[in-house]
Amino acid sequence: MEENTQQLKIIKTEILNKKNPLDASDPLVMIALAQSGAKPGATLPAWFNTKELRYIKVLLERVGLPYKAHIFKPPNYPKKVWIVDIAKDESCLEKFQKNEISAGDFYGYPACCQTAYYKPTMKRRFTCPYSLIFIGLVPCKKHCSEAKRLAEKYDKVITNILPEERLVAFKKRFT
Repeated sequence: MEENTQQLKIIKTEILNKKNPLDASDPLVMIALAQSGAKPGATLPAWFNTKELRYIKVLLERVGLPYKAHIFKPPNYPKKVWIVDIAKDESCLEKFQKNEISAGDFYGYPACCQTAYYKPTMKRRFTCPYSLIFIGLVPCKKHCSEAKRLAEKYDKVITNILPEERLVAFKKRFT
């Protein structure tokens, strides 16, 4: 537990670091969610250039998270970029890379929400907590207890690492 607290402090310090090359704190928040164990795995919510990728790799090594960087050519974008998958442990990342677990399991989504995601009725969106919108989870129903439990866990981590003014701005973007 103490080691996890130290690693989250490293992430919080990087969020406050003015020399941080990232435009937004979103990747750092996602790293904190994985590091804390709130999510088993994640794909960082950003496309990285080579300089940003070096920064992310060093940070992931400092906090002890396994990762896999992939080159990606987005449609209608002139350059290749990097995307990064991370996980709390190496075996989870390997299973995801080999397609032995679903994306929903890797991202830690409840089974009920994974199943409902593919149903045509899911075109209707519910008002849900900012943290679920941030991670891309669409609850299966308006009052899904599993999704609510995850939102509470995510909110606790996010509130712990973002300074007040950044937390307010972060929440505003997803509500």
